[in-house]
Amino acid sequence: MNFDEELTDVFSADQRARLKAALNLTSEIEVDSASIAIAGLLLGYFLKLAAKNRIPTRVKSKQKLLQIAAAARKLNILLSDFTLTRNVTAGLEEADLLPPELAKIFYRRPLWGTDDLNVHDMPGLLQNIDTNATRLATNDRSFSFHYMLPTMQEANRDFDATVLWPRLFKFWELAGNKVASTPDGPTFRFLTLIHEVAQIKGPNPDSLRSACERWRTDPMRKRKEDVPWAA
Repeated sequence: MNFDEELTDVFSADQRARLKAALNLTSEIEVDSASIAIAGLLLGYFLKLAAKNRIPTRVKSKQKLLQIAAAARKLNILLSDFTLTRNVTAGLEEADLLPPELAKIFYRRPLWGTDDLNVHDMPGLLQNIDTNATRLATNDRSFSFHYMLPTMQEANRDFDATVLWPRLFKFWELAGNKVASTPDGPTFRFLTLIHEVAQIKGPNPDSLRSACERWRTDPMRKRKEDVPWAA
């Protein structure tokens, strides 16, 4: 079984029939293509959900990143005293040539886990750590993108409504439907179907109302793209 077949198998026969009706699909080939597109979207959703559960709170994470940046900056300054560091690190490049007993004195692992990295690379590496950690700590968009998290503005919204629904709204409209927040209406039933496929709790009607409001001005709505299930 190839990967596409595994994705289509995410939907049961009943769910495929409901998907076919919801998206106005005309053939089993179109159902397969739509299933693959939605299953791929769900894979991304679960990756972001895992990231959300793995990363500590934003404030603590950014505080730690600033500590990492400061430590890298301090070590870089210390290593710049070449009078000291030249003697401390001089043996590392020659360690492989020494007898085992002497080589242990200058053993490079686990601090240096690869022969492609040596002490002379450390200043540049530490500068990169300083720059990147500072950027992640001070730029929320970079932080969110790097760790696959919602932005600070989105963090207090319903996770499913923020991460999953906009793309589903796009699929819904590509099928010629209109996004609406009617309780138990067509949009709500489509979301319910996808939540059922993903085996997650059903959509929150209150979240649907605010999500529909945001969708009206979402740049994705006006973006031109091919219909995933078109022949």
